[in-house]
Amino acid sequence: MVRILMLLMFLVITIFSWGQKQYIDLQIEPATSEVGQQVVIVLRTNSEGDMEFELPDEFNQSGGVQSGMSSSINYINNQAQVEKYSYRKIAGFFEKPGQYKIGPAKLRTPSGELVSNAIVVNVIKPINMISEDPSKNMNEPVFGIIQQSAKQIYEGESVLLEAKIYAQVDIIQIDRFKNLEFQGPSETELLHTSNEVDRDFEIIKGKDVLTFKAGKSIVFPERTGTFEISPFEMSLYCTDARSLYPARVNIKSNESSIKVIPLPDGAPASFVGAVGEFTIASKGKSSEIEQGKVFELEVEISGIGNTHNIEAPKLNLPKGLILYGDPTVETKADFTSRGVEGSKIITYYIQINRANDVEIPSIELSYFDPKQEEYKTQTTIPFLLKVIPDENYASIKTNKRAVDEVDAAPVFNGPMLVNTRGQSESVMGLPGFGVITSLPIALAIIMGLFLKHRKENEQEIIVRQTTKNALKRAKDELDKIKEEQGVELIGGLSALLLTYLAEKWNVSTAEITRSWISEKGEQGKIDVPTTNELLAVLDIFDGARFGVGAVHSAEEMIARTEKILVQIDKGHA
Repeated sequence: MVRILMLLMFLVITIFSWGQKQYIDLQIEPATSEVGQQVVIVLRTNSEGDMEFELPDEFNQSGGVQSGMSSSINYINNQAQVEKYSYRKIAGFFEKPGQYKIGPAKLRTPSGELVSNAIVVNVIKPINMISEDPSKNMNEPVFGIIQQSAKQIYEGESVLLEAKIYAQVDIIQIDRFKNLEFQGPSETELLHTSNEVDRDFEIIKGKDVLTFKAGKSIVFPERTGTFEISPFEMSLYCTDARSLYPARVNIKSNESSIKVIPLPDGAPASFVGAVGEFTIASKGKSSEIEQGKVFELEVEISGIGNTHNIEAPKLNLPKGLILYGDPTVETKADFTSRGVEGSKIITYYIQINRANDVEIPSIELSYFDPKQEEYKTQTTIPFLLKVIPDENYASIKTNKRAVDEVDAAPVFNGPMLVNTRGQSESVMGLPGFGVITSLPIALAIIMGLFLKHRKENEQEIIVRQTTKNALKRAKDELDKIKEEQGVELIGGLSALLLTYLAEKWNVSTAEITRSWISEKGEQGKIDVPTTNELLAVLDIFDGARFGVGAVHSAEEMIARTEKILVQIDKGHA
């Protein structure tokens, strides 16, 4: 282990510090990374003292330790309190795959020792990326190529996309970056959020070529078909042998595509839409329960794939057990270069109506393994639940059955009449009875159609209200962003715009692409100046997340976002 003793005096000036609890906190991003991928470690504390912190031998530190002060706003009893804290940031990468425990950090203070949390970093082998042949572009001083983990995937499977830049000259500054874009309905998560760019050198046709990557993202297409991947664009400054001044170069990468094919036929009945590699386990909150009470059954599905989109497995309950309401679902997973890694915990609520012990049967989970290209099934282990009989509950159930039997008695159809032939006859057989009864039946049909029409109108009203109130909700969210203006400012403004557009036109946020925005401009739904400004602002947001492009103040971006909201609402009123 490399032992790093940071004999640092964390001098902290804290508002209301006398009322705050001292702490030291460890944060690592990302918690799952590839070999060679940058990992950022941050230590925060609101106290002062000598700190001891250890890093694994396999961790290569890049540069020195960054230090500084920051603040956050905490709301206690509806009152905002500003807390200032010191932080230390360490960047680096791991050389080998494996699981590495980092922390805890220890801070010795005059009032005692503070101990931070510990985090396990999962380091995986680099994902094999497919790209066009860079040797065919060596006539250009700077060029870009789209990299992707696959050219064809199954529905439910993910694809990793990344921009890679090749330069035969020295790069001085990156001015603007517009990331590649999957042209189709999808769920996309940006993985590379660091302000720093990983640089490397490759030998191509005998020449040393500088390379760096940006915009790594994981994409889950939402339907089958062949989809285009639009090129990424970048403006940068580089050295120019013919001039004393830097040259500004604009590059545009190649286009690409990916084919999403449907899953094969023959899916088992227990298939829940899971694509990847998964396991399933179940456990009860207790081993015994009183008759009539609700038992909690917790089912955990763990693995790598489309974990966040897995449906809840169906239960095959024995007689005397019924589901009580809908299950609750909790997802504990992260987006990584392999998909979504983690687990989904589903809690079922089961009412136990029987008086004797019962076996909770095994639960089946079927998923599709894209590597083996076959369906696989996992099952849980059944377990015995001890039931404590309740005589009072049994009595209640008996009385209810008696009532049910009374309710189930034959329906009285009217008095019986004696006809001239001596046979009993119901009024239902009398002439004219059909006419008498047809009127209320017709009225019932008309009333049903009316209620159906009213329900459809109610749904239309809900949609109209959602689109009408989109601006108000967006402005409320913008007010919160103005108050906080934290490190998530760019992400907050970007999410705000996408949510507003989705609500305004009653679509999902996955459909909001630059092509979609341009179409709205061509259709006149958004005027041309506002369309151009919206696309420009989104480019700035992307550039800020990737650590490229010019720096814009928080006040400027908030003002431009607010103006876009007003202009779109004004033009689409």
